[in-house]
Amino acid sequence: MRQRLPDAFRRPATAGERSPSWVDGAIALALLALSLAHSRNAGLVAIVLNVALVAPLLWRRRAPVPVFALIWLVAAVQSLAVGPAFADSALLVAFYTIAVTSGLRTTAGAGAALELGIVLAVSEVASGAEPWLKAVIGLSGLATAAGVPSVR
Repeated sequence: MRQRLPDAFRRPATAGERSPSWVDGAIALALLALSLAHSRNAGLVAIVLNVALVAPLLWRRRAPVPVFALIWLVAAVQSLAVGPAFADSALLVAFYTIAVTSGLRTTAGAGAALELGIVLAVSEVASGAEPWLKAVIGLSGLATAAGVPSVR
């Protein structure tokens, strides 16, 4: 069942309002800048993967599910190639977009994929049961917060 979209997702911006595409560009640019600042000694592969993680956010309003799937796949490749990065936050933005534009089944499916990615990424970097559990709980909480708009 499709939900009613917030106004910013249904209509173009009017005079005096920020354009949704401008906002999406600002979000992508901010995530990229923070990611590059966080990993100062990043090589070319890491930089390219960070750009590939955030660039699809420019199309998140037009194609929420394909954008989420693309970002999820790039995050998986990036995790295997160079490890998790701040640009993985793009997954939360894409998941939020699914939550406000799609039905509960689609949101739950994307949430399950996101949770799988969280568990795999934390398993790659956390050593010990307690740090692993804390990281999974913290990241799962962020994912849940991003998906809450789907629950009404």
